[in-house]
Amino acid sequence: SVCNQATKGVNPDFALEAILMSAPPTSIFLMDQERLQNFITWAITTALASDSSQRLRSNESRIIVKKELGEESHDDSLVSKFLRWLTASVIIGKLHQKSSGISSGFAETHKLESLHSLLVHVENTSGQRHAINIGCEELLASTIFYLQLLPGINQELLPSVVSALCLLTFGASNLPGTLLYSLYI
Repeated sequence: SVCNQATKGVNPDFALEAILMSAPPTSIFLMDQERLQNFITWAITTALASDSSQRLRSNESRIIVKKELGEESHDDSLVSKFLRWLTASVIIGKLHQKSSGISSGFAETHKLESLHSLLVHVENTSGQRHAINIGCEELLASTIFYLQLLPGINQELLPSVVSALCLLTFGASNLPGTLLYSLYI
């Protein structure tokens, strides 16, 4: 596998952390589906193994990290970081794909006041959903949904997860305006 060769001799946790510290790619939809699937499988396996070993170490030493309200903290889990990174990759990738070719003065000349108005404009002018690899969209949607359902995932990620799933499932133009507005503003 590509990921195993790239991380040979390197701790997989550190390799995944390094990837997740980089900016989310705008080209995620251009990846070969098999390559994307290999990466996602490797990343999920690595993140779950890392989180599991952290929980075991935490339980052995009987240290429980608590927030101010007494809830367990899940912000630092590798699974949460991967979910956040993957969700951002989808949102940024969709916006980049739909808005490629938009100049810096575009917003001023078209009186775009928010991300919502940009999404609506780009969808109305391009409407080119066929250019996206549908298999990659399904893979990304199912992965994001799976990760969100895992126990211990921070629920603060839910708005971004819903945004990404809506963009993957419906596209920007098929969503009711109020839902789009609430997701992006």
